Amino acid sequence: MKTYITFLVCIFIITDCTSDETNLKEKYKSEGLGQIEQYDFDISDGGEKSVVYDRNDDWRIHVWAKPRDATGSINEYAPAIDFYVIVKEFHPNGMIKKRGKCMFPDLKFGKWEYFDKKGNLIRVDDEDTKFEGIEITREDMLKILELEGWFNRNTGASKIYRPDGVYPTNGEMYSTLSSRLYIGLIPALIEEGKEIRPPIWWANIRTSFGYTDYTMDYRINAHTGEYLISRTVGW
Repeated sequence: MKTYITFLVCIFIITDCTSDETNLKEKYKSEGLGQIEQYDFDISDGGEKSVVYDRNDDWRIHVWAKPRDATGSINEYAPAIDFYVIVKEFHPNGMIKKRGKCMFPDLKFGKWEYFDKKGNLIRVDDEDTKFEGIEITREDMLKILELEGWFNRNTGASKIYRPDGVYPTNGEMYSTLSSRLYIGLIPALIEEGKEIRPPIWWANIRTSFGYTDYTMDYRINAHTGEYLISRTVGW
């Protein structure tokens, strides 16, 4: 009798978990989330080498080398006008582990998906919740930096690496500039239900003019767009 009850409990647990996974996939099916994906062993010679290539839709793809029994990763860089990267990490067996959009270099946005090693969708995090109640958007920050003259997504011009730099307006522009451009959001400070300090966008740009390196810092009120800090610091 005891063995039979244990058997029923195990069946219940397995059925319940399967039901949760099915419900999760159905919940996000209309958004195209939960799709199984595997690391590209073919193009990377079994994970032995990193490969960078451009797709004909202006996306740049970077397949990182995947050592044996280690996790793997692929970065998909959007065209310059969109200016972000899709980050994909894979389990050691090559099955997708997590996937989502990111900007400079770890500002997550949109829906991030998380999978087990069999490819079952186990969690979806909505990274856009941190932007709720903020008037100055992520796109607004890109436009501010464009107005400051750091880059132009339409022409490919940028002075981050050199004053007269021009890059292709495909994914190459973002993949090149992202190593020297950082954007983040400091949440508002709330005490007893009252906002003591507004949310603040910050941007940090590392650049070089001649033989001198500089860091340009910005702090911007995420409600009003007011510049709180705009300064240049020599390295």
